[in-house]
Amino acid sequence: LGKAIIQHDRFKDGFNGDLQLEETGHSSDDDRAFLRVKIKPPGTVYPPGPSPEYSVTLDKGWDTRVYGLEIDKQDKKTLFIQGILEEGSAAVWNKKAEPENQLVSGDFIVEVNGVGGNAKTMLKEIRRSDETVVLKLRRAIDITMILEASSKGDEKTDSLLHWGIETPAHPKGNGLVVLAVNKLGIIADWNASTQDPATVVQVGDRIVRVGKNKGAEQVAKVMNQVSGKFQVHIVRAAPLWTDWR
Repeated sequence: LGKAIIQHDRFKDGFNGDLQLEETGHSSDDDRAFLRVKIKPPGTVYPPGPSPEYSVTLDKGWDTRVYGLEIDKQDKKTLFIQGILEEGSAAVWNKKAEPENQLVSGDFIVEVNGVGGNAKTMLKEIRRSDETVVLKLRRAIDITMILEASSKGDEKTDSLLHWGIETPAHPKGNGLVVLAVNKLGIIADWNASTQDPATVVQVGDRIVRVGKNKGAEQVAKVMNQVSGKFQVHIVRAAPLWTDWR
């Protein structure tokens, strides 16, 4: 819990966005909390909400940790922000930026200085920048699924063949990255049955939780052992057209 102060002169014409909560009991940038607020004057409609895409400009640093970012490049197309350090140009940016333009753990970097589409290339661009780096980012969207497995996987090999997806050989980080979706398996069955196209599992999705289990390594282990019905949470970069919150 926390509090947000609403100033009349800022919202008298309406508002649709995020307010950072104060006095939450947490000081780390990774633990910041926001409240989504929609305000409209009588007889009007709510103003448009914030875009899922935003840009930031960070001062020079020779590595992502100097910028104050913990980065994961496992999905090969984006850079996933796993954490924001308390020191670094990312933290400096967040202190002066409006909530809708603040870096948040779980966001996806989709372009670096206009270069996008390849995680390794973007990481090189971050490291070679002379004075500043311009990042284009997307907020994450969360998808929850109820899946069912009729049997467990092969505990000797830790194989996820019955899931019908391919994942990194050595899982790490906050989520298990989907590198390929096959035609047969638990995920293929879900994709064929879901009535919501937005919940179809895609290459690049990150499985961040199975039941109460989190972290790529633990998630992969549990996925090989689970049977019956269970809940799965995935995250992905929000498409531009979505009402992402």
